[in-house]
Amino acid sequence: MTRAPDDGSETYLLLKVLPHDAAAVWAARRIFSVNAATHRLEVRDVAAIEQLKSAQAATTLPSRLFARFSDRTLYELGIDDQTLEAVRAVTDRAQLEAFGPLLPEDQFEVLQYLAEGFTAEEVFRDLVTARRPAASDAFADGDLASAIANTRSRITFVAGSAELGSVVKVDQGLE
Repeated sequence: MTRAPDDGSETYLLLKVLPHDAAAVWAARRIFSVNAATHRLEVRDVAAIEQLKSAQAATTLPSRLFARFSDRTLYELGIDDQTLEAVRAVTDRAQLEAFGPLLPEDQFEVLQYLAEGFTAEEVFRDLVTARRPAASDAFADGDLASAIANTRSRITFVAGSAELGSVVKVDQGLE
């Protein structure tokens, strides 16, 4: 599965290596977005998050893990509407950890820190500000090419097929 920014560049993002039919199913369940706070690329399993929200809506919840944080605070930390709606029903850290693989990585990490007792200010300083590119003023919302460049900790840039082949071998544990 590949994705290309619509900017006329020669940049392509290899997202997953799977057999054709499995790749089509994987891609159909995911959307790609840009985190509003960190300006990094995010991938989320939309179908799984929707199932999570539906299951949680049907249950009565005694307490919520993130009740002490306002929606505005969570937005400023990069939590988007879809994730916010899902995590508002999370009751404890174990449940958050179980749902973690369904959430965008940066957003999940913010939520983990908050669940561990870090303040919103500490999370903003230590995670959001540290990941935000220095030239974030020039960043356009939804700029996929810039988001790819800003996500270097999880994206490997390759210049040709030989490099790509070695990355795929490592990812599949063949080296």
